[in-house]
Amino acid sequence: RGGPLGVNAEILAIEPCAPMNRDPAAFGIVSHARTFMDYYRGHARAGFVGYRPGRMSAKRAAATAKAYREAFTGGETGARAKPAGAKGSLVQLHAVNLWDGGMRYGLGIPSLLSYARSQPDIGERFSFEQVVWKAEVPGESDPDGAAVAERVLRAGPLLAGFTIVSWSERIFLDAIRRVKANSPGVMIAVGGPLATAHGPRLMKLMPEVDALVVGYGETAFAALLRSLADCGVKAGLHPGLYVRRGGRVIGKPQTLRDVLPPGSVPSPFRTGLVDVAGCPTMHVEWSRGCPGRCAYCTWGNRTAGMIQASREKVTDDIAWAIDRGVREITLDNSAINFRSDLLRELVGAIAEADPGGKIALTAFLRYELIDEEQVDILRRVSWKSLIMGLQTDDAAGLKLIGRPPFDRRKFERALSGIGAFARPGVQIMTAVPGDTLENFSRGLEYLVCLDCDRSVF
Repeated sequence: RGGPLGVNAEILAIEPCAPMNRDPAAFGIVSHARTFMDYYRGHARAGFVGYRPGRMSAKRAAATAKAYREAFTGGETGARAKPAGAKGSLVQLHAVNLWDGGMRYGLGIPSLLSYARSQPDIGERFSFEQVVWKAEVPGESDPDGAAVAERVLRAGPLLAGFTIVSWSERIFLDAIRRVKANSPGVMIAVGGPLATAHGPRLMKLMPEVDALVVGYGETAFAALLRSLADCGVKAGLHPGLYVRRGGRVIGKPQTLRDVLPPGSVPSPFRTGLVDVAGCPTMHVEWSRGCPGRCAYCTWGNRTAGMIQASREKVTDDIAWAIDRGVREITLDNSAINFRSDLLRELVGAIAEADPGGKIALTAFLRYELIDEEQVDILRRVSWKSLIMGLQTDDAAGLKLIGRPPFDRRKFERALSGIGAFARPGVQIMTAVPGDTLENFSRGLEYLVCLDCDRSVF
């Protein structure tokens, strides 16, 4: 308190994010290096074995020195990493696209990156790399955890993020374990449908995961990056973000009011983050959330309700598609007919952008909501398929998954109405709890007799 303190930076270096290190002048501290980070870099040489300030044991001092060398020289790779939040710190995000008669891509990571880059305090501070792996491509080997981990370790990012879906879960969880075993300093973040379904429990099952983004992740991911730039001070206080602190997992759930409307995120198509070449259909996101809350689905079970994209968002996506010769669009939405007024707005925007019907669309419907008004609205545009997920016709199974009882008359009337101008599709689920082989066979035989496309999942 009496004046400046000549404090040895070797002691302060033990905790680089401590208040003394982040703002040494406020504590009257005079450093012997220009900055503490400069001091760390100067002691990252191979011959530096550690320091022994205070009560630190020789073993722990050696481990601390090793951690500093890995953080500031990239370990064995020799790639020079940057401290958290330094300009140009690398954030590497991974996804697996699936082959299904052509490549099917996700919009999660492209949307995260498009939003993050649009934020000046983030876009200027970090550099980003999107790594897209491909699975089930005819004649090619699927990626494995070892290959993904090698890509991460070679780049030496500040943060490696992974979107977890059914076809990437095994690959990425294996990769995460490998990355942490070889480079503990790389921060690991996960998100995506399966990560959302697991919730914070995933971080208890996977100690290698440092952060979890649930639901629609643009603002939560941005909050995570801002916290890294501020040494993690505010991490875990944003809806949809969970982090580790003091041996605990902390965070806040996401609700619909925390979700950005689709049009608030800069178009991942126009920012060049999505490549539709070789894709049989262009996937778009024209709504978020779902009021259905079916027990088997993660689409809306944490965001009851729905936010529809603006007219401008819909027409812009279609204009982009037409300019590039796209002929099919699939709406990666929940059912589009929960409300007739919103359905009318959506169809009106599509008709405005594509009055000639150049693009054939595929979307989901809830059959029990289809009436003559909705049929008249839907027939205004060109549809390739309108899918009415039956899931099961078993009364006990429908109750269990949160669906109303099967109404055969209404279902067949909906098929007939939609079939007059589009190809109706119906889905049936296997392994609904309580279902039997006899019930499933009976339901499948019923669908075979109907004039519709059928899929089993």
